[in-house]
Amino acid sequence: MAAHNSIEVGADILNTTRNEETKSILAQIGDVEAETVSADNVEMWSLPGFASRPQKAEPGKSACQGLVLNEGGSGICFATKDLRGQEIAGNLKEGETCLYAPGADGTGQARVLLKGDSSMALFTRASATAKGMGLFLYAKEDAIRLLNAAGNGLIIDNTGVYLVAGSQALKLELSGAASLLGAGQTQVDGASVVIGNLAVPVANAALTGPTGITAKPSVKVLIE
Repeated sequence: MAAHNSIEVGADILNTTRNEETKSILAQIGDVEAETVSADNVEMWSLPGFASRPQKAEPGKSACQGLVLNEGGSGICFATKDLRGQEIAGNLKEGETCLYAPGADGTGQARVLLKGDSSMALFTRASATAKGMGLFLYAKEDAIRLLNAAGNGLIIDNTGVYLVAGSQALKLELSGAASLLGAGQTQVDGASVVIGNLAVPVANAALTGPTGITAKPSVKVLIE
């Protein structure tokens, strides 16, 4: 930790609080390894529309560090870096951005990824070793995917809309085709179920009933 022209370079951020009156984030700074405090109520400055608090310092070990303009016992922290948990950002390429929240203890997994290929994702998982879930937007493919850790979810692309749950699926294709796929019992129920482009509401219009065939085959069927 070094001081130069009233700017402290690499000051350890030992703790942060939120001022309920001003709504600003305040930091306590010092030396995390020596476990000493050099200033309280240091204002955390950041970009407009953005606010964050670093994860808790590990006494005697590591902490988020900042550039602090000292002002006699207080000051302004105007830039920070925290090497802990940066693996959550993944393999960022030039021109890409990751916004992530490591949580107070560094185990948080929530992140927003803005990629150079114009895709973006809201991604998270229950732990660092768990399967992920998220909302994925692929602009160049005109596709949206909303999937949980089990792979269940909604897929929208330039061929149609797909609702998937394990081996079951509902497919609505732009070609005009539609299908309901079920590995187990598949049920369609309602006050009335229409098969065909126009219902013909006559008595016993269904092809089959409790006693067998009750009507002639038709492409326009009303089931009640």
